[in-house]
Amino acid sequence: MTVDLALFDFDGTLTTRETFPDFMRYAVPRPRLLAGAVLLAPIVFGYRRGWVAGNPTRASIVQVGLRGMDAARLRV
Repeated sequence: MTVDLALFDFDGTLTTRETFPDFMRYAVPRPRLLAGAVLLAPIVFGYRRGWVAGNPTRASIVQVGLRGMDAARLRV
């Protein structure tokens, strides 16, 4: 039995960089990704300036990007 495994280090704890953006680009359809980029631009800007913490920023991105999506799509 072969098992496929994908690991994502969302906050850079295990790797030299944050892989959360890579995961979202993989998991979220492009049209939703583009709409989310516009909608969440103020939050991402605040995160990059150090005004907004990482956890609420990532939570907002996941909520916009993955809300209503079928979990089976993420298992592909």
